[in-house]
Amino acid sequence: MATYYRNRDLLIAVDPGYDATKVVINGVMISVPNNVIDITGQTKDFLALGDSKARGYLCSHYIDEKDYLVGTLARKSIMEKNVRNAELTKYTMMDSYERFQTRDFEVNMMTVIGYAIVEYAKEVYRKNWKPEIPIMEKTVTTNEGTKKVYTIPSLKDWRIIVGVALPNDVADISSKNCVWPFIEPFLVKKHNFSIDVNMDTFELDFEIIPGHAMPASQVICALLGAAGDDSGIIDRNSPILKKLPVIVIDGGYKTVGLFMLTQAQKVSEAESNTEFAMGNVHKEVANLLKEDYGREIEPYQIPFIVNEEGGRINCLVTDNNGNTNVETVDVKRMAEAAEESLCNKLINYLNAKFDNLLDIKQILITGGTGSAYYSHINKYMKEKRGHLQDSVILTNYKFRGEPIDPVYAIALGMYKTLNDQLQKALERDKAANKGAKSATSGEEA
Repeated sequence: MATYYRNRDLLIAVDPGYDATKVVINGVMISVPNNVIDITGQTKDFLALGDSKARGYLCSHYIDEKDYLVGTLARKSIMEKNVRNAELTKYTMMDSYERFQTRDFEVNMMTVIGYAIVEYAKEVYRKNWKPEIPIMEKTVTTNEGTKKVYTIPSLKDWRIIVGVALPNDVADISSKNCVWPFIEPFLVKKHNFSIDVNMDTFELDFEIIPGHAMPASQVICALLGAAGDDSGIIDRNSPILKKLPVIVIDGGYKTVGLFMLTQAQKVSEAESNTEFAMGNVHKEVANLLKEDYGREIEPYQIPFIVNEEGGRINCLVTDNNGNTNVETVDVKRMAEAAEESLCNKLINYLNAKFDNLLDIKQILITGGTGSAYYSHINKYMKEKRGHLQDSVILTNYKFRGEPIDPVYAIALGMYKTLNDQLQKALERDKAANKGAKSATSGEEA
Protein backbone atom coordinates (compact mmCIF):
# COMPACT_ATOMS: atom_id res chain seq x y z
CA MET A 1 0.00 0.00 0.00
CA ALA A 2 1.39 3.38 -0.99
CA THR A 3 1.40 5.79 1.93
CA TYR A 4 1.28 9.52 1.42
CA TYR A 5 0.70 10.55 5.00
CA ARG A 6 2.71 10.61 8.20
CA ASN A 7 3.25 7.22 9.86
CA ARG A 8 0.28 7.42 12.22
CA ASP A 9 -2.14 9.83 10.58
CA LEU A 10 -5.74 8.86 9.92
CA LEU A 11 -6.99 11.09 7.12
CA ILE A 12 -10.78 10.92 7.08
CA ALA A 13 -12.60 12.67 4.22
CA VAL A 14 -16.38 12.90 4.50
CA ASP A 15 -18.97 13.68 1.82
CA PRO A 16 -22.29 13.92 3.73
CA GLY A 17 -24.58 13.52 0.73
CA TYR A 18 -28.37 13.63 0.90
CA ASP A 19 -28.56 9.96 -0.03
CA ALA A 20 -25.52 8.52 1.75
CA THR A 21 -22.47 9.54 3.72
CA LYS A 22 -19.33 8.65 1.79
CA VAL A 23 -16.00 8.37 3.58
CA VAL A 24 -12.44 7.87 2.36
CA ILE A 25 -10.14 6.91 5.23
CA ASN A 26 -6.47 6.59 4.26
CA GLY A 27 -7.63 5.63 0.78
CA VAL A 28 -10.26 3.06 1.84
CA MET A 29 -13.75 3.97 0.57
CA ILE A 30 -16.95 3.42 2.57
CA SER A 31 -20.56 4.46 1.97
CA VAL A 32 -23.46 4.29 4.45
CA PRO A 33 -27.05 5.46 3.75
CA ASN A 34 -27.78 8.62 5.74
CA ASN A 35 -30.98 7.28 7.34
CA VAL A 36 -31.16 7.41 11.15
CA ILE A 37 -33.96 6.07 13.36
CA ASP A 38 -34.20 6.21 17.15
CA ILE A 39 -34.80 2.58 18.21
CA THR A 40 -34.16 2.97 21.94
CA GLY A 41 -35.79 0.01 23.70
CA GLN A 42 -36.44 -1.76 20.38
CA THR A 43 -32.98 -2.89 19.30
CA LYS A 44 -33.85 -6.61 19.27
CA ASP A 45 -36.87 -6.00 17.06
CA PHE A 46 -34.80 -4.15 14.49
CA LEU A 47 -31.93 -6.65 14.70
CA ALA A 48 -34.42 -9.22 13.39
CA LEU A 49 -34.68 -7.22 10.14
CA GLY A 50 -31.26 -8.54 9.16
CA ASP A 51 -30.46 -12.04 7.95
CA SER A 52 -29.03 -14.76 10.20
CA LYS A 53 -25.78 -12.78 10.53
CA ALA A 54 -27.59 -9.43 10.74
CA ARG A 55 -25.63 -8.05 7.81
CA GLY A 56 -26.25 -4.35 7.33
CA TYR A 57 -27.06 -3.82 11.01
CA LEU A 58 -25.37 -0.68 12.32
CA CYS A 59 -26.58 0.58 15.67
CA SER A 60 -25.03 3.64 17.26
CA HIS A 61 -24.84 4.45 20.96
CA TYR A 62 -23.34 7.86 20.21
CA ILE A 63 -25.62 9.56 22.73
CA ASP A 64 -25.92 8.15 26.26
CA GLU A 65 -29.02 6.04 26.89
CA LYS A 66 -30.01 6.23 23.20
CA ASP A 67 -29.86 3.64 20.42
CA TYR A 68 -29.92 4.74 16.79
CA LEU A 69 -30.29 2.48 13.79
CA VAL A 70 -28.09 3.91 11.03
CA GLY A 71 -27.72 3.09 7.37
CA THR A 72 -29.07 0.19 5.31
CA LEU A 73 -31.61 -1.29 7.72
CA ALA A 74 -32.78 2.17 8.76
CA ARG A 75 -33.50 2.87 5.10
CA LYS A 76 -35.39 -0.39 4.67
CA SER A 77 -37.46 0.24 7.79
CA ILE A 78 -38.86 3.54 6.50
CA MET A 79 -41.07 1.48 4.18
CA GLU A 80 -42.96 0.29 7.26
CA LYS A 81 -46.03 2.45 7.75
CA ASN A 82 -45.63 3.07 11.48
CA VAL A 83 -42.01 4.11 11.01
CA ARG A 84 -42.80 6.14 7.89
CA ASN A 85 -45.39 8.28 9.66
CA ALA A 86 -43.03 9.00 12.54
CA GLU A 87 -40.17 9.93 10.19
CA LEU A 88 -42.09 12.10 7.70
CA THR A 89 -41.53 15.47 9.37
CA LYS A 90 -37.89 14.71 9.97
CA TYR A 91 -37.23 13.70 6.37
CA THR A 92 -38.85 16.88 5.12
CA MET A 93 -36.23 18.78 7.12
CA MET A 94 -33.46 16.45 5.94
CA ASP A 95 -34.25 17.55 2.39
CA SER A 96 -32.92 21.05 3.12
CA TYR A 97 -29.79 22.72 4.50
CA GLU A 98 -31.41 22.59 7.94
CA ARG A 99 -30.23 18.98 8.08
CA PHE A 100 -26.72 20.14 8.98
CA GLN A 101 -28.13 21.48 12.25
CA THR A 102 -30.04 18.32 13.25
CA ARG A 103 -29.15 15.69 15.80
CA ASP A 104 -29.68 12.99 13.18
CA PHE A 105 -27.00 14.53 10.96
CA GLU A 106 -24.57 14.53 13.89
CA VAL A 107 -25.41 10.94 14.83
CA ASN A 108 -25.04 9.73 11.24
CA MET A 109 -21.78 11.52 10.60
CA MET A 110 -20.05 10.48 13.82
CA THR A 111 -21.37 6.92 13.55
CA VAL A 112 -20.08 6.60 10.00
CA ILE A 113 -16.69 8.03 11.02
CA GLY A 114 -16.54 5.45 13.83
CA TYR A 115 -17.62 2.68 11.45
CA ALA A 116 -14.98 3.80 8.94
CA ILE A 117 -12.27 3.56 11.61
CA VAL A 118 -13.39 0.01 12.42
CA GLU A 119 -13.47 -1.02 8.76
CA TYR A 120 -10.06 0.54 8.14
CA ALA A 121 -8.58 -1.37 11.10
CA LYS A 122 -10.01 -4.59 9.66
CA GLU A 123 -8.56 -3.78 6.23
CA VAL A 124 -5.12 -3.12 7.73
CA TYR A 125 -5.24 -6.56 9.37
CA ARG A 126 -6.51 -8.35 6.24
CA LYS A 127 -3.83 -6.83 3.99
CA ASN A 128 -1.04 -6.78 6.55
CA TRP A 129 -0.47 -3.03 6.14
CA LYS A 130 1.86 -1.09 8.37
CA PRO A 131 1.60 0.49 10.85
CA GLU A 132 -0.87 -1.89 12.48
CA ILE A 133 -4.02 -0.63 14.19
CA PRO A 134 -5.02 -3.77 16.11
CA ILE A 135 -8.54 -4.56 17.29
CA MET A 136 -8.52 -6.02 20.81
CA GLU A 137 -11.16 -8.21 22.48
CA LYS A 138 -12.41 -8.01 26.05
CA THR A 139 -15.26 -9.53 28.03
CA VAL A 140 -17.76 -7.30 29.84
CA THR A 141 -20.64 -8.10 32.17
CA THR A 142 -24.12 -6.72 31.41
CA ASN A 143 -27.61 -7.24 32.83
CA GLU A 144 -28.03 -10.01 30.26
CA GLY A 145 -24.76 -11.78 31.12
CA THR A 146 -21.29 -11.56 29.66
CA LYS A 147 -20.46 -10.48 26.11
CA LYS A 148 -17.42 -9.82 23.98
CA VAL A 149 -16.59 -6.22 23.15
CA TYR A 150 -13.91 -4.99 20.76
CA THR A 151 -11.68 -1.94 21.25
CA ILE A 152 -8.91 -0.16 19.33
CA PRO A 153 -6.58 1.06 22.12
CA SER A 154 -3.90 2.28 19.71
CA LEU A 155 -6.25 4.99 18.39
CA LYS A 156 -4.80 7.28 21.06
CA ASP A 157 -1.47 7.10 19.22
CA TRP A 158 -2.93 8.22 15.89
CA ARG A 159 -3.45 11.78 14.75
CA ILE A 160 -6.95 12.05 13.26
CA ILE A 161 -7.49 14.71 10.58
CA VAL A 162 -10.98 15.19 9.15
CA GLY A 163 -12.20 17.05 6.08
CA VAL A 164 -15.88 17.58 5.31
CA ALA A 165 -17.00 18.38 1.75
CA LEU A 166 -20.07 20.63 1.79
CA PRO A 167 -22.36 22.14 -0.85
CA ASN A 168 -20.63 25.13 -2.42
CA ASP A 169 -22.97 27.80 -1.05
CA VAL A 170 -22.65 26.66 2.59
CA ALA A 171 -18.95 25.70 2.60
CA ASP A 172 -17.30 29.14 2.68
CA ILE A 173 -16.46 29.97 6.31
CA SER A 174 -16.61 33.69 5.51
CA SER A 175 -20.25 33.40 4.38
CA LYS A 176 -23.21 33.92 6.70
CA ASN A 177 -24.77 30.80 5.14
CA CYS A 178 -21.85 28.58 6.14
CA VAL A 179 -22.88 25.50 8.15
CA TRP A 180 -19.40 24.71 9.46
CA PRO A 181 -20.11 26.52 12.79
CA PHE A 182 -22.80 23.87 13.42
CA ILE A 183 -20.56 20.94 12.48
CA GLU A 184 -17.20 21.85 14.00
CA PRO A 185 -18.34 21.84 17.68
CA PHE A 186 -19.55 18.23 17.63
CA LEU A 187 -16.66 17.08 15.43
CA VAL A 188 -13.68 18.70 17.16
CA LYS A 189 -13.58 17.20 20.64
CA LYS A 190 -12.99 13.97 22.55
CA HIS A 191 -15.24 11.09 21.51
CA ASN A 192 -16.20 8.02 23.49
CA PHE A 193 -19.08 5.92 22.19
CA SER A 194 -19.87 2.43 20.93
CA ILE A 195 -21.39 1.02 17.76
CA ASP A 196 -22.83 -2.40 16.99
CA VAL A 197 -21.67 -3.64 13.59
CA ASN A 198 -23.76 -6.69 12.72
CA MET A 199 -23.40 -8.84 15.86
CA ASP A 200 -20.21 -7.22 17.20
CA THR A 201 -19.87 -4.26 19.57
CA PHE A 202 -16.96 -1.82 19.15
CA GLU A 203 -16.03 0.75 21.78
CA LEU A 204 -14.38 3.83 20.27
CA ASP A 205 -12.25 6.34 22.14
CA PHE A 206 -10.51 9.04 20.11
CA GLU A 207 -10.02 12.79 19.83
CA ILE A 208 -10.09 15.31 17.00
CA ILE A 209 -8.19 18.36 18.19
CA PRO A 210 -8.61 21.99 17.04
CA GLY A 211 -6.92 22.65 13.72
CA HIS A 212 -7.38 19.06 12.57
CA ALA A 213 -10.73 19.51 10.85
CA MET A 214 -11.65 21.58 7.81
CA PRO A 215 -14.54 22.16 5.39
CA ALA A 216 -14.27 22.43 1.61
CA SER A 217 -16.57 23.00 -1.34
CA GLN A 218 -17.84 19.81 -2.96
CA VAL A 219 -17.39 21.12 -6.51
CA ILE A 220 -13.81 22.22 -5.78
CA CYS A 221 -13.12 18.78 -4.30
CA ALA A 222 -14.48 17.19 -7.47
CA LEU A 223 -12.12 19.22 -9.64
CA LEU A 224 -9.08 18.66 -7.41
CA GLY A 225 -9.85 14.96 -7.25
CA ALA A 226 -9.83 14.68 -11.03
CA ALA A 227 -6.74 16.87 -11.55
CA GLY A 228 -4.66 15.60 -8.64
CA ASP A 229 -2.53 12.50 -8.31
CA ASP A 230 -3.07 9.90 -5.58
CA SER A 231 -1.31 12.07 -3.01
CA GLY A 232 -3.34 15.17 -3.87
CA ILE A 233 -0.61 17.01 -5.74
CA ILE A 234 -2.18 18.93 -8.62
CA ASP A 235 -0.95 17.66 -11.98
CA ARG A 236 -0.60 20.78 -14.13
CA ASN A 237 -0.48 18.52 -17.20
CA SER A 238 -3.76 16.85 -16.30
CA PRO A 239 -6.19 16.80 -19.26
CA ILE A 240 -8.70 18.51 -16.97
CA LEU A 241 -6.44 21.59 -16.79
CA LYS A 242 -5.08 21.46 -20.33
CA LYS A 243 -8.43 21.97 -22.06
CA LEU A 244 -10.12 25.06 -20.65
CA PRO A 245 -12.67 26.40 -20.04
CA VAL A 246 -14.31 23.39 -18.41
CA ILE A 247 -17.76 23.19 -16.85
CA VAL A 248 -17.97 21.15 -13.64
CA ILE A 249 -21.36 19.63 -12.78
CA ASP A 250 -21.79 18.16 -9.30
CA GLY A 251 -24.99 16.14 -9.56
CA GLY A 252 -26.64 15.78 -6.17
CA TYR A 253 -29.96 14.83 -4.65
CA LYS A 254 -30.87 18.26 -3.29
CA THR A 255 -28.71 20.55 -5.44
CA VAL A 256 -26.64 20.60 -8.60
CA GLY A 257 -23.38 22.46 -8.16
CA LEU A 258 -22.20 24.26 -11.29
CA PHE A 259 -19.11 26.28 -12.07
CA MET A 260 -16.74 27.02 -14.91
CA LEU A 261 -12.96 26.95 -14.69
CA THR A 262 -11.74 29.62 -17.10
CA GLN A 263 -8.64 29.60 -19.30
CA ALA A 264 -6.95 31.60 -16.54
CA GLN A 265 -7.81 28.72 -14.13
CA LYS A 266 -10.24 30.92 -12.19
CA VAL A 267 -13.59 29.68 -10.87
CA SER A 268 -16.45 31.52 -12.55
CA GLU A 269 -20.24 31.29 -12.83
CA ALA A 270 -20.48 29.26 -9.61
CA GLU A 271 -23.94 28.37 -8.39
CA SER A 272 -25.85 25.78 -6.40
CA ASN A 273 -29.00 25.01 -8.33
CA THR A 274 -32.06 23.22 -6.92
CA GLU A 275 -34.16 23.14 -10.10
CA PHE A 276 -32.18 20.30 -11.69
CA ALA A 277 -31.46 18.22 -8.58
CA MET A 278 -32.25 14.53 -8.78
CA GLY A 279 -34.60 14.79 -5.81
CA ASN A 280 -37.05 16.53 -8.15
CA VAL A 281 -37.38 13.28 -10.08
CA HIS A 282 -38.60 11.51 -6.97
CA LYS A 283 -41.02 14.34 -6.18
CA GLU A 284 -42.46 14.16 -9.69
CA VAL A 285 -42.89 10.38 -9.54
CA ALA A 286 -44.55 10.62 -6.12
CA ASN A 287 -46.97 13.24 -7.48
CA LEU A 288 -47.79 11.07 -10.50
CA LEU A 289 -48.50 8.06 -8.30
CA LYS A 290 -50.87 10.15 -6.21
CA GLU A 291 -52.63 11.84 -9.14
CA ASP A 292 -52.93 8.82 -11.45
CA TYR A 293 -53.24 5.95 -8.98
CA GLY A 294 -54.16 7.45 -5.61
CA ARG A 295 -51.06 5.98 -3.91
CA GLU A 296 -49.56 8.08 -1.12
CA ILE A 297 -45.83 7.51 -1.55
CA GLU A 298 -43.28 9.94 -0.14
CA PRO A 299 -40.47 11.15 -2.45
CA TYR A 300 -37.76 9.76 -0.18
CA GLN A 301 -39.26 6.26 -0.63
CA ILE A 302 -38.93 6.27 -4.43
CA PRO A 303 -35.21 5.28 -4.51
CA PHE A 304 -35.97 2.31 -2.25
CA ILE A 305 -38.80 1.15 -4.54
CA VAL A 306 -36.65 1.54 -7.65
CA ASN A 307 -33.56 -0.13 -6.22
CA GLU A 308 -34.88 -2.60 -3.66
CA GLU A 309 -38.42 -3.54 -4.67
CA GLY A 310 -37.82 -4.43 -8.31
CA GLY A 311 -39.00 -0.99 -9.41
CA ARG A 312 -42.71 -1.90 -9.16
CA ILE A 313 -45.56 -1.36 -6.70
CA ASN A 314 -49.22 -2.41 -6.64
CA CYS A 315 -51.93 0.21 -7.00
CA LEU A 316 -55.72 -0.04 -6.74
CA VAL A 317 -57.45 1.24 -9.91
CA THR A 318 -61.11 1.69 -10.80
CA ASP A 319 -62.45 1.19 -14.36
CA ASN A 320 -65.27 3.10 -16.06
CA ASN A 321 -67.84 0.69 -14.62
CA GLY A 322 -66.72 1.31 -11.06
CA ASN A 323 -64.95 -2.02 -10.72
CA THR A 324 -61.67 -2.02 -8.79
CA ASN A 325 -58.62 -4.10 -9.48
CA VAL A 326 -54.93 -4.21 -8.64
CA GLU A 327 -52.49 -2.89 -11.22
CA THR A 328 -48.73 -3.28 -10.96
CA VAL A 329 -47.09 0.04 -11.78
CA ASP A 330 -43.56 0.28 -13.16
CA VAL A 331 -42.14 3.02 -10.93
CA LYS A 332 -38.65 2.52 -12.34
CA ARG A 333 -39.83 3.40 -15.85
CA MET A 334 -41.63 6.47 -14.50
CA ALA A 335 -38.43 7.57 -12.77
CA GLU A 336 -36.38 7.04 -15.93
CA ALA A 337 -38.78 9.20 -17.96
CA ALA A 338 -38.74 11.94 -15.31
CA GLU A 339 -34.94 11.74 -15.18
CA GLU A 340 -34.62 12.17 -18.95
CA SER A 341 -36.94 15.18 -18.86
CA LEU A 342 -34.94 16.75 -16.02
CA CYS A 343 -31.62 16.23 -17.84
CA ASN A 344 -33.02 17.78 -21.03
CA LYS A 345 -33.99 20.85 -19.02
CA LEU A 346 -30.48 20.99 -17.55
CA ILE A 347 -28.96 20.79 -21.04
CA ASN A 348 -31.17 23.67 -22.20
CA TYR A 349 -30.05 25.66 -19.16
CA LEU A 350 -26.37 25.01 -19.90
CA ASN A 351 -26.84 26.16 -23.50
CA ALA A 352 -28.49 29.37 -22.34
CA LYS A 353 -25.95 30.06 -19.58
CA PHE A 354 -22.80 29.30 -21.57
CA ASP A 355 -23.59 30.66 -25.05
CA ASN A 356 -24.61 27.32 -26.55
CA LEU A 357 -21.37 25.80 -25.19
CA LEU A 358 -19.46 27.12 -28.22
CA ASP A 359 -16.32 28.04 -26.27
CA ILE A 360 -16.45 25.20 -23.75
CA LYS A 361 -13.69 22.60 -24.14
CA GLN A 362 -14.80 20.00 -21.58
CA ILE A 363 -17.65 19.08 -19.24
CA LEU A 364 -16.73 17.27 -16.02
CA ILE A 365 -19.58 15.43 -14.27
CA THR A 366 -19.32 14.16 -10.70
CA GLY A 367 -21.40 13.60 -7.58
CA GLY A 368 -23.68 10.95 -6.17
CA THR A 369 -26.09 11.13 -9.10
CA GLY A 370 -23.49 12.13 -11.68
CA SER A 371 -23.80 8.90 -13.66
CA ALA A 372 -27.45 9.62 -14.38
CA TYR A 373 -26.66 13.07 -15.80
CA TYR A 374 -23.66 11.79 -17.70
CA SER A 375 -25.50 9.38 -19.99
CA HIS A 376 -27.97 12.02 -21.17
CA ILE A 377 -25.48 14.89 -21.50
CA ASN A 378 -22.91 12.72 -23.26
CA LYS A 379 -25.53 11.52 -25.77
CA TYR A 380 -26.63 15.08 -26.50
CA MET A 381 -23.06 16.33 -27.06
CA LYS A 382 -22.31 13.49 -29.47
CA GLU A 383 -25.44 14.33 -31.47
CA LYS A 384 -25.61 18.14 -31.22
CA ARG A 385 -22.23 19.53 -30.15
CA GLY A 386 -19.55 17.78 -32.19
CA HIS A 387 -16.67 19.70 -30.63
CA LEU A 388 -17.62 18.15 -27.27
CA GLN A 389 -18.45 14.64 -28.46
CA ASP A 390 -15.38 13.16 -26.74
CA SER A 391 -15.05 15.75 -23.99
CA VAL A 392 -17.78 14.84 -21.49
CA ILE A 393 -15.93 13.28 -18.57
CA LEU A 394 -17.37 11.24 -15.72
CA THR A 395 -15.22 11.19 -12.58
CA ASN A 396 -14.47 7.47 -12.61
CA TYR A 397 -10.73 8.06 -12.89
CA LYS A 398 -8.22 5.61 -11.43
CA PHE A 399 -7.07 5.77 -7.83
CA ARG A 400 -4.27 3.44 -6.76
CA GLY A 401 -4.59 1.71 -10.11
CA GLU A 402 -8.35 1.00 -9.97
CA PRO A 403 -11.27 2.97 -11.49
CA ILE A 404 -13.41 4.62 -8.82
CA ASP A 405 -17.18 4.76 -8.55
CA PRO A 406 -18.18 8.40 -9.27
CA VAL A 407 -20.18 8.27 -6.03
CA TYR A 408 -16.85 8.58 -4.20
CA ALA A 409 -15.39 11.34 -6.38
CA ILE A 410 -16.11 14.18 -3.95
CA ALA A 411 -14.97 12.30 -0.84
CA LEU A 412 -11.83 11.23 -2.70
CA GLY A 413 -11.23 14.82 -3.81
CA MET A 414 -11.56 15.87 -0.16
CA TYR A 415 -9.11 13.12 0.80
CA LYS A 416 -6.60 14.31 -1.80
CA THR A 417 -7.03 17.86 -0.50
CA LEU A 418 -6.22 16.70 3.05
CA ASN A 419 -3.22 14.80 1.73
CA ASP A 420 -1.98 17.85 -0.16
CA GLN A 421 -2.41 20.09 2.90
CA LEU A 422 -0.58 17.59 5.10
CA GLN A 423 2.31 17.24 2.66
CA LYS A 424 2.72 21.01 2.54
CA ALA A 425 2.65 21.19 6.35
CA LEU A 426 5.29 18.47 6.59
CA GLU A 427 7.47 20.32 4.07
CA ARG A 428 7.14 23.55 6.09
CA ASP A 429 8.04 21.68 9.29
CA LYS A 430 11.03 20.10 7.58
CA ALA A 431 12.25 23.47 6.29
CA ALA A 432 11.74 25.08 9.71
CA ASN A 433 13.66 22.29 11.45
CA LYS A 434 16.47 22.56 8.90
CA GLY A 435 16.63 26.30 9.48
CA ALA A 436 16.70 25.82 13.24
CA LYS A 437 19.56 23.32 12.99
CA SER A 438 21.52 25.67 10.73
CA ALA A 439 21.06 28.50 13.21
CA THR A 440 22.20 26.28 16.08
CA SER A 441 25.26 25.14 14.15
CA GLY A 442 26.14 28.77 13.42
CA GLU A 443 25.95 29.70 17.09
CA GLU A 444 28.16 26.76 18.09
CA ALA A 445 30.73 27.72 15.45
